[in-house]
This record gives sequence, structure tokens and C-alpha cells, in this order.
Amino acid sequence: MTASDHPSVDRRGFLTAAAGAAVMIGSWWMEPGTAHADALPLPGPGEEIRCVSKARSVVFRSLLWTGEADVTCDIRLKVEADPDDARARRLRVLKHQMRGRSPEFGEISLTQAAELSGAVAVPPSVIRLSDVSPARYDLRLECHGLEVTVQRLPLDLRRAGVPVDIGRALSSGEPLRFVATEPLVLEGRNLDDWRLHHHRLATRGVPLALAGVPGVPVAFVEPFEVDAEHVRS
Repeated sequence: MTASDHPSVDRRGFLTAAAGAAVMIGSWWMEPGTAHADALPLPGPGEEIRCVSKARSVVFRSLLWTGEADVTCDIRLKVEADPDDARARRLRVLKHQMRGRSPEFGEISLTQAAELSGAVAVPPSVIRLSDVSPARYDLRLECHGLEVTVQRLPLDLRRAGVPVDIGRALSSGEPLRFVATEPLVLEGRNLDDWRLHHHRLATRGVPLALAGVPGVPVAFVEPFEVDAEHVRS
């Protein structure tokens, strides 16, 4: 090799190094599911998240009665990877329980059906990193199979004209059991922390049917907001 060959060798070396750097940068940019995703500020798969929340003046209503209740909520979630989105984590709802008291209804509870605990997947329950700097998150939870129990109803059956089968259930003297005919959906957008430090989550309304007459919605939980707070297990 002569001195005249050195510039060519230098150029080849430079081009080889530059191509290698470009490949590395391209891989980092195009494959968010690898090392770059691991550094994202998201909960790790297998981690459990528990949050408690409060909701004020939740309205329960039908054509025959209406009333309000202040409720507390306890939700436990298990984090799973999302194979379709490196910026997201799927959330398995392990437990969802709400309890409250109302002047009209007495004691009220909303719980996820026991046979669904640990089995209700994901999607569409998910938390997603919507922005990195600063970190911002979008959260969506779907709680399926809710059972609602109320101690009593503010209803005069003699004046209400209630069908016989429903009236029999209402006048039994036992706590009344309803089933949600649609999932309870909680959503929050532009959250600054996935740990839910006093974030406001909004719900959609939920229609209710009597457990003994599940095909006939007779009541409705109106949309409400909860103040959610992360709890370390």
C-alpha cells in the first residue's frame, strides 16, 4: 500500500463507521419495542397497581325513583405487556369494589362478579404513554360484570304501576340486587403520572337491571367523576 492509497482507506473507514452509526440510530428509532421501550416511564409487566378513590353525589335513577350516594372505590390491577404497542401496558382488573351510603337507598355496594375476578382482560383496559417529555398518560379502565346491591328503594309500589314480576322482587324486603348491563368505563387523559396521584377519572353512565330480571334495564347510574389515588401494596 502506498501513501496515495491512504485517503481512500480513510474514506472507506469513515463511510463504514457512518453507515454503522446510521443503522444503530435507525434501529433505535424504528424499534421502540426493544431497549428504548424498556426505558420508558411505564409500570413493569407483572406489577400490581392498587388505587382508592372517592366519588361524591353519584346519582342512581329510574322513572320511579332517584337518589344520590357518596361512594369509595377500591381497584386492583395487574400490569401486562401490550404486544401491539410499546408505549402501552394492558391492565387486568383483579378487583373492583365500591361502597357507599345514601339517605334514599341506605347501604350501596358495586362489586365485580366473583367469577370474573382475575379473568377480565385487556384490551380495552390500558394505560398509554401519550407524550414523553414531560411524561403524559391516557388511561382507560373497563370493569365488567358489576353487581349493584341497595338496601332499599324510595318507591311506593302501590302507586308506581310496577309489573308484577318486578314488583315482587322490589317488595321482598331483602336488599335489592342489580346487574350492570354494560361495563363501567373510567377514563383519564393527559395524566402526569401512571401512579394516579389524585387524578380525576370520569365514568360513563351504566344501565342496571334487576338480577332476577336481567333482560329489563330499570335503572341507571349517571356519569360521575372519581378522585383516584395510588396506594402502595
